[in-house]
Amino acid sequence: MSPTLVRHLIRPIHERLRRRPTFTLLRELERGQWTSPDEVRETQARKLRDLWEHARRNVRYYQETRAPRGDSADAADSLALLRGAPTLSKRDIRLRLPDLLWSRAPGGLHPYCTGG
Repeated sequence: MSPTLVRHLIRPIHERLRRRPTFTLLRELERGQWTSPDEVRETQARKLRDLWEHARRNVRYYQETRAPRGDSADAADSLALLRGAPTLSKRDIRLRLPDLLWSRAPGGLHPYCTGG
């Protein structure tokens, strides 16, 4: 099968049917390769704050732990957010797996599929 056909037709249709933003994210990454280091750090900090806030709103484990808040005064520094993050061991994951899952994940949850 033609790689061009797969890349430009089959894969995008597949990802859209799975409700995954794969190609939107790819375009964002391709644009990002030309940004300045300061812009990269700013984007990283924003995305980390957004990720923490998403986890605090949607994942029971992070609602119950002392996960850092992305809107706190020290959250402007992404390293401060990471320092405040609760540690998560394999044991924690095994014991609290249902509390770590986001049931409304786009495309649903699939056993044995990693996020990357």
